[in-house]
Amino acid sequence: MSILTDKGNSYREAHFRLEEYFHGDCYAFGLFENYNRRITRHFNLTTSGKWDGKLLNLSESVIFNDGTMDHRVWNIEKDNDGRYTGQANGIIGLARGKMKQQAFHWRYRLVLPFKNFRFAADFDDWMWCKDRTTVINRATISKFGVTIGRTWLFFQRGKPDPGFLQSITANPNKVLDKTKI
Repeated sequence: MSILTDKGNSYREAHFRLEEYFHGDCYAFGLFENYNRRITRHFNLTTSGKWDGKLLNLSESVIFNDGTMDHRVWNIEKDNDGRYTGQANGIIGLARGKMKQQAFHWRYRLVLPFKNFRFAADFDDWMWCKDRTTVINRATISKFGVTIGRTWLFFQRGKPDPGFLQSITANPNKVLDKTKI
């Protein structure tokens, strides 16, 4: 199974395969950048996926630097035209996307918690495959067409070191300084 197919020797001709990359285990670290471009939150994430030739079942677990946890199970279907639709807990309607060579782009509406209430936000989500083991993910989050923030994730294939998810909470009061990133 090849995550990148290569029609020649040029990276520009390589194509990322979402369903193959996320088949098996992956882990990522990520951050949330607010509308002022200030990093306000960071998190660790693990995924476990199973691709059956038509449907990718992807389980993701997240722990944030404040100790808050989240778990989502995606069911992502690929049609014969190479388009994808996905459903998961918290998603309103369907996520819809497609591959574009080394990138995957999709959009969806997700219900997010904020203080003592929940609201729906629109996600414009891009994943770029750097190589066979690394994917960079940026999602622009908006409400009523106004950008409220972005998430950045840096995925690696394989199992993380033991304690990876909990390592983010080792210093829960730590605030990232964007100038050092």
